[in-house]
Amino acid sequence: MNGLWWMLPSLIVLVWLYLEWMRRQLSPRSAEYVAPHRVLAEPDIGAAAFDEAAAGVHALVADGYPYRAKPYAHAADAVAAFLWQMDRRAPHSLAHFHTLAAIRVYVLRDDWNAAARAREGWTDASRSACAESAWRCMTQPQWTSLVDAGLASNDDNVFHTAAQAADALGRNCAALHWQRLIDKPEAPQRWFKCACDADAERTTALVALAGRVLPLARIAAQADDDGSSAVVLAPESLQHDDAAYAQLVVLELVLELLTRFPDMGRDVVLAGFNSPLARSRQLALIAFLRRPRLHHDGEVVAALQRAANAEPGKSIEQHFRIAIADLDRAALPG
Repeated sequence: MNGLWWMLPSLIVLVWLYLEWMRRQLSPRSAEYVAPHRVLAEPDIGAAAFDEAAAGVHALVADGYPYRAKPYAHAADAVAAFLWQMDRRAPHSLAHFHTLAAIRVYVLRDDWNAAARAREGWTDASRSACAESAWRCMTQPQWTSLVDAGLASNDDNVFHTAAQAADALGRNCAALHWQRLIDKPEAPQRWFKCACDADAERTTALVALAGRVLPLARIAAQADDDGSSAVVLAPESLQHDDAAYAQLVVLELVLELLTRFPDMGRDVVLAGFNSPLARSRQLALIAFLRRPRLHHDGEVVAALQRAANAEPGKSIEQHFRIAIADLDRAALPG
């Protein structure tokens, strides 16, 4: 028996872990997450409890539910209960609208796995009913005023939430996104939406705007005393200068566009070679390779060589060297 005393601490720890697990399983907060269908089934549920349960439903249909490791047998009941509550409530929060939209996307998925979803209470009938109910709630006229109020907000987060709701309702907000970018071009998040939906015409406008608001020449001209590129500047050195970092983020967004539309953006490519952000330098190289005209531009080729000489990343440097070698071979006679 004396030889078993060493096991006592381990047994104590195991007992403590088991009791802690039981406490968490029985805690009120755990019950709220495990059984949102029960919370939402209450006719007189309070606003705070409803909002929390609604967030749980949103996470559930977004495949991010905390207990998603195993099927949640009452998933269909939880969604149906949320929709029942929404039918009884006047629209007042765009967060609820986004949950409705997420439900509709979820139940109309092309890759719907009927067998797996059946373990969560879904049937063809409940799936169809929830899609119809979600759309009915989404098209209530009261949402329009909430969306319009959000679209008129100067707060980027409020506007973004409203713009997503407008997209779900089929409203085109491209002109609004563009006007907000013109009003505040120093905000990278305003560039993002315009860049995501950009065609060749919009890309031309974005490149022109970048030329007006970004210090492209200064970024491209940064060099050490020996004339080599200054890309060795570490991004962490920019963390205390939010404005400078925001400019580099915008530059990267525009470089991303230039990899898709190869007929513009020489000055953006030059600046990209010298960006302290590694991905920007990679994008600048891709944009350069897709622009044969720049292969014969002495200033651009020299900038490429300087960037290769100063590149701290071995993989990126290797790609620079390959590009330079290809240019040299192409320049050989015959």
